Order: sequence, then C-alpha cells, then structure tokens
Amino acid sequence: FNMVHDAMLTENYFVILILPTAYDMQMVMRGTPLGDALKFAEKQPTMLYAFPRNNKDGKAKPIAIELPPYIIFHYGNAYEKDPNRIVFETIASNDKQLFEVLRNWREDKIPEFRRPRLKQITVDLSKKLVVNSTDLAEDVEFPRYDMRLTGKKARYLYMADKLYDANASVVRVDLKTRSTQKTKGIKSRTVAEPVFVPKTESGDEDSGWILAQGYDSDKNENFLEIRDAQTLDIAARVWASGQHFPLGFHGNFYPSV
Repeated sequence: FNMVHDAMLTENYFVILILPTAYDMQMVMRGTPLGDALKFAEKQPTMLYAFPRNNKDGKAKPIAIELPPYIIFHYGNAYEKDPNRIVFETIASNDKQLFEVLRNWREDKIPEFRRPRLKQITVDLSKKLVVNSTDLAEDVEFPRYDMRLTGKKARYLYMADKLYDANASVVRVDLKTRSTQKTKGIKSRTVAEPVFVPKTESGDEDSGWILAQGYDSDKNENFLEIRDAQTLDIAARVWASGQHFPLGFHGNFYPSV
C-alpha cells in the first residue's frame, strides 16, 4: 500500500497526495522496520485527490489530478486562488536515495543525494492539470506558517535549512517576493521544525516568535531557540540543564492547557 504522510485543508477541500512510494509487504512480514521497507516507484505518478468538504448528502466525489513522481513528507499551506485553482507548498524530491539517507541517519556520513526542494504548485480542478510548479528553495524541510491562516493565502513559511548537514539553521521564505533569509548555522548544532507563535491573537502574520528545538553535539545538550519571526534575530536560547533527548520532528504551541 502507498504512503500518505500529511494532508492539507482549504476552505472547501481536504487534499491528500498518494505518492508512488509503497511498503514492500514481504519485507514487512519478515520483520523489516517500516522505514526500511519503503520503495519509490519513480516511473509512477503522484496522485492528488481533492475531497469536497461539503458532502452532507454523501454524493460528492474527489477530484483526481496527476503530478510527477515525488517523495513527499510535508506540506506548507494550501488555499483556493479561485473556485477552480488550489495553490500549495510542499517539500519534494525525486531521488530514491533519500530513503538511503533516512536509513543511515545515525551514521557519521550519509549517502550523496539530490536535496529536496520547496515547491509551490498550482492545480486546476476543472482541467485536472498542474498549471504551475515553481522551485522556491533547496535543502529545506518541515515547513510551517502562521496557523491562523490555514486554508487561506499566507505570505511566509519557516523551515529547517540544511537539515541533513552539521550546520542546520532556520530559514524564512517570503512567498510574495520569492526571497529567503536564514540564521547563521553553527557546525555543532542542528535544529528541528520551527513553530510560529503569534505575539497577539490579532497581530500581523509575521508579528510573532519562532520556536525551534535544537541539539548541540559539543555540549551533548538540547536547547530551545526563540527568535523574532520578522528578523530571525535570537531573543532567547533555553538550555536543557545538561540533558540530551531525541529531537522531535514536529511540535505545536498552546498558550494554555
């Protein structure tokens, strides 16, 4: 069966991508870890399915659109540009070596591979076609945005840059100007998914803080970085009192529990 790792919501649609990435069930039955049993069928298409959210009568059918073969784990935001077009951002790769990288994550040296790219893709629901695909950045992962804009047009994405290297950093992409800004990477440190937290509930889209969990190999200690979302300047770095624990891939912030 094929892998579905993430999903998107627009005002009127629930969107998923069925990837040409499947589990070798014979390997799974032999006890192979799921991550090691993933295979990329690079000659098969990626299939996008847009499910109408208003389906009270149960008669609405998904709209299927064929995309090039991709390995995709994470999406940015998605919105409806007009009644027929959906725009979304995703981190995409077409290199099956990516799975070898993930399998060798704990090693000092990982295999060479083509780095994933941040793409902004526009699909036409009436024509059932991809009408635009633009590369915005390379070697990035874990895209996040102001969650107040889920399903609406957002201007900024925040991501981990050079996640597969020793000097990972935080990057901000301006989807309007197509420009990027990055923090300075430090060789001994890596960072995970940057989470946007608004300063006020009614503030501007980039008026907020970026929270990014990280790890320093020289200190063998975790930390939490807090950065200004507009400038990426550091506001605080909270260390974990000498503790080292595995970095989580994803996170969220809640003002109260």
